[in-house]
Amino acid sequence: MLTIALYHHQHRECASLELDPTKFEQMIEAFNPQLEGFFSYMTNSIIPKERSAYSVNEAKKSIVGLCYTIAGLRNKFVNQYKLEVGLYLMASGATWKAVDTMAKLGYSACANTVEVYRKQVKKEHLAKIEKYFLENINVFYVYNIDDYYAIHENRRPDTVSTSTANHFATCVAKPIVGCSSVPIVFNNISIHNPENVEASRICWSFNS
Repeated sequence: MLTIALYHHQHRECASLELDPTKFEQMIEAFNPQLEGFFSYMTNSIIPKERSAYSVNEAKKSIVGLCYTIAGLRNKFVNQYKLEVGLYLMASGATWKAVDTMAKLGYSACANTVEVYRKQVKKEHLAKIEKYFLENINVFYVYNIDDYYAIHENRRPDTVSTSTANHFATCVAKPIVGCSSVPIVFNNISIHNPENVEASRICWSFNS
């Protein structure tokens, strides 16, 4: 029953991974009332009663992961939890061999599956951003680009990379609501830029 509930949550509802113990319990019980009390039974059986409230709450999070792992043993397509673990490992610099080793231990999906999932997440993220701006095309935004460089690097190569220098840009679009309109002409100067977004200026800022 647990496996069916988590499979439905992942593949039928296409919902995100639920790691909050309270919401996880509510989710599985809402899908199948026969699972009512199952999560409580798991926590009472595994967590010692003498633990503090904080320790109990933290242990419940581990039991949520255990439930996903148990369901994955019964149905390999209930792999949402393992995909997230594998994605985290790859983002942390783990090699494909390391991810595959964790997969054999049952803690992660295999590296190839994680890579396919990573590309899917990237594609869906771009589609969501495009959809959002199309639906809010008449909203005024302040667009900020934070260009980040980490020039302090270790030049000794390892099995993962040849250096640790990082460069990435964080883009934030802040909608402006509840304020006066910006005048089209200010100090006899039009704010309108006929070039709209000038790629050359952005590239110059990145390379300067």
